[in-house]
Amino acid sequence: QRPEIERAYSSFNINFPQYMVHIDPAKAKRAGVSPSTILSTIAGYYGGQYASYINRFSKMYYVTLQSRPEDRLDVESLNNIYVRTDKGEMAPVGEFVELEKVYSSDVLNRFNLYNAISVQGTAAPGYSSGDAIQAIREVADQVLPKGYGYEFDGITREEAQTTSNTLIIF
Repeated sequence: QRPEIERAYSSFNINFPQYMVHIDPAKAKRAGVSPSTILSTIAGYYGGQYASYINRFSKMYYVTLQSRPEDRLDVESLNNIYVRTDKGEMAPVGEFVELEKVYSSDVLNRFNLYNAISVQGTAAPGYSSGDAIQAIREVADQVLPKGYGYEFDGITREEAQTTSNTLIIF
């Protein structure tokens, strides 16, 4: 809590429920299925996958393959997905996959190629944006763990760079 900052907020939420997919590579290899084939099949089934363009009535249409929403409502739907083995047989994906329920962010943002979260803030009445920028720098230097950093974006970035490069001449 710094008096220079009226409020700071972020939409980052680490409590978004997800499933982590664990593939048994030995079992997949014995069946003649590559882990990448299993993952791309799951991705296409649940998230959709580009297939082609078609030309109909003088218009180009984007074709995406994806299962129907009612066919991907729950974890058991994984047993309805099949992959082709190297012998040409169809094997259920659930045979090679275990799901682990985890909690993470619903969106992964990047800034300058690094994983990032965005924090917005407002300077408190009676304080300038420069005061707020300095307060953020001081708090970040004290609180952020080793290996973590921060950068300003947009107009705040411009102000932070400009004020640090200002030379006063009389």
